[in-house]
Amino acid sequence: MLAGTATAAKYEWRFALEEIEGSIQHEYAKKFKEVIERRSNGEVQLDFYFYGQLGNANQISELLQDGAVAMAFQSPGHLGSYIPEVNVFNLHYLLPDNRETNMKVLMGGKHTYNTLKPYYAAKNLYLLSIIPEGWQVWSTKSAVTSPADFDGMKFRVMTSPMLVEAYKAYGANPTPMPYSEIYSALQLKMIAGQVQPYFAHQEMKFYEVTDYLINAKQLMYVTTLCFNNNLFNGLDAETQKMVQASVDEATKWMFGFEKEFNAKRKDMIKEAKPAMKFIDLTPEQIAAFRDKAKAVEKVYLEIGGKGAADVLAAVKKDVEENK
Repeated sequence: MLAGTATAAKYEWRFALEEIEGSIQHEYAKKFKEVIERRSNGEVQLDFYFYGQLGNANQISELLQDGAVAMAFQSPGHLGSYIPEVNVFNLHYLLPDNRETNMKVLMGGKHTYNTLKPYYAAKNLYLLSIIPEGWQVWSTKSAVTSPADFDGMKFRVMTSPMLVEAYKAYGANPTPMPYSEIYSALQLKMIAGQVQPYFAHQEMKFYEVTDYLINAKQLMYVTTLCFNNNLFNGLDAETQKMVQASVDEATKWMFGFEKEFNAKRKDMIKEAKPAMKFIDLTPEQIAAFRDKAKAVEKVYLEIGGKGAADVLAAVKKDVEENK
């Protein structure tokens, strides 16, 4: 399979994305398609399905577990309801502000993967990779440089108990709501802030209805890439190895691309709205948020499933070993 002339497709796999066409997940999917079709000499063909074409994020999870799609992105924000242990990636300040360390942990942290994989397998998912999409940046109507600035602020979060607790710890009033409702909620002043990577702020034009973009380096937005476990285990060993090698190549590429992609989207926001104010918190300002965030680890240990302590310890061990 790995050498010789191109052949007819032996495998045709449906690949479901959690984001729209032109998104960062789409860019990853295009890169992965290029790599795996090259490595397989055309024996593997991928078909993309963008967010909404097959349903919402929870429906995509169900399709993946049932084998109706072969592979899909599965973000901790919603996957945590199926696999509570994956909520570890919603803990603020768990990952450091160090791209090289994070690449080693997310791409191949042996403790993290060995500990998490059985929980994915229990839901018929095979964990292929943990993929970065950029730092989560606060978009607000007023400046936030200390936890006191969050006091009482109605702040939109995903429907994740971990994220609710994270912003409670800062003093905010976390308000879960669907992604599709954020713009109008900001416009109608139902909320005063929300959080996304730069690319999402630009794509959804959230900057039009807020005044500040604040980078506190509190949380790297990651998604996990999964294959249907039964389908993956049904592949021969050579094909399994080729799939994993293709994923690793695409994920390594993603670490460089993500930084450039978000920087370009940030520049697009500056051009579209010159009055937008950008704040990068200082190490001293970040320390105040990090101190507040420590209390949320206890919440994760309470709601993160039977493996929460082991998973948290595994991620911390990988971070420490890869500093």
